[in-house]
Amino acid sequence: MQTWDSPFGPFNLGRFPYDQEQTGLQAWNAADSLMVHYLAKHFRPCLHVLILNDHCGALALGALAAGHKITWLNESYLSWLACQENLRLNDLDLTNLTRFKSFDDALLARLASVELVLMQVPKSHDSLDFQLYSLSSLPQHCSVIAGAMTRDIHKTGLALFDHHIGQSKTSLAAHKARLIFASKQNADLPTLPSKETWPKAIKLDDSAFGALETVNYSGVFSVNGHDRGSLLLAKTLVIESKHWANLPESIIDCGSGNGLLALCAARLFPKAHVVCADESWLAVCSAHDGFERNGMCSRASFVWTDCLTSDECGSANLILCNPPFHQGRTQTDAVAKRMFAQAAGRLKSGGKLLIVANRHLGYAGFLGKLFCEVLTLADDNRYVVLACSKAVPV
Repeated sequence: MQTWDSPFGPFNLGRFPYDQEQTGLQAWNAADSLMVHYLAKHFRPCLHVLILNDHCGALALGALAAGHKITWLNESYLSWLACQENLRLNDLDLTNLTRFKSFDDALLARLASVELVLMQVPKSHDSLDFQLYSLSSLPQHCSVIAGAMTRDIHKTGLALFDHHIGQSKTSLAAHKARLIFASKQNADLPTLPSKETWPKAIKLDDSAFGALETVNYSGVFSVNGHDRGSLLLAKTLVIESKHWANLPESIIDCGSGNGLLALCAARLFPKAHVVCADESWLAVCSAHDGFERNGMCSRASFVWTDCLTSDECGSANLILCNPPFHQGRTQTDAVAKRMFAQAAGRLKSGGKLLIVANRHLGYAGFLGKLFCEVLTLADDNRYVVLACSKAVPV
């Protein structure tokens, strides 16, 4: 837990899970501070403020402390947990905050009354394009203020503000961050690739799985193609399963993304039930739509959760995992290690956890503390596939 000195007084903020303070990660950045200071100086209270991509709730805390009504959009489960906990720690309740996971019809209907937008610029260019396009029904002259670290503001991103919102400009840099200012103009704007191109379907033609198609919403991992590490794990699974005496009846894809691994496993093991679990709502939607597109939706469950904490994940004979080694723009192995520990708890006796990861991350030593056996099944110049076994009680 760390103290953030905002213009409305000090706030105690932490990331979720709260043990991540040990990694040195901070629950706000300089762009959050710039936006909240600008809000305090230039806007009267009691506005309807739309907040997008608020990582841990810093923008929500500042806007609520200033007396505004908040519509809060973030598809990250972890961000929502952090926001709720940080509001509680600072004695701010959720009465004036309405939360959304996506640009659904209910949120689009609320845009007509929004008076100000505050947003952290998303990491993905596709996500920025989609979000700005989705703000097309904002009222005339509604102000949009976006914040990012200076290194993450590029001409291509500013062009999206110009095309979707109106002519943009940037602030001077402060603490390595800048603000982007744009005001909604309902002029005829040039057409760019936008919401109408999402979701995208990508074919996987492989003799082991037949013809499959993944469905991808903007910002989902490997949105424009099939991840090479996941493909290596899927092909390894085909080879290894030929030697298994018992085929899995229950499978979990931990951090499922667009559901590529889950789809391959469902096709390979036609009698198994598959759970797709991810903290990204858009990833969960991608996996669901992918199973529906491939005619296997009745054999799967889709869970929006932190790693495998939800009871909806159940237990499994086989768990597949292509873990992230970034959280936002920060490189960390904390998320992967939590996934491994929770997978150990969800795995049935005699079951297996199959992981694909970058070779340099060296997860084998940590996994050796959780499982009775850790074997290398496959590798190439970039990735390694590990199999972790849970002992059968004697």
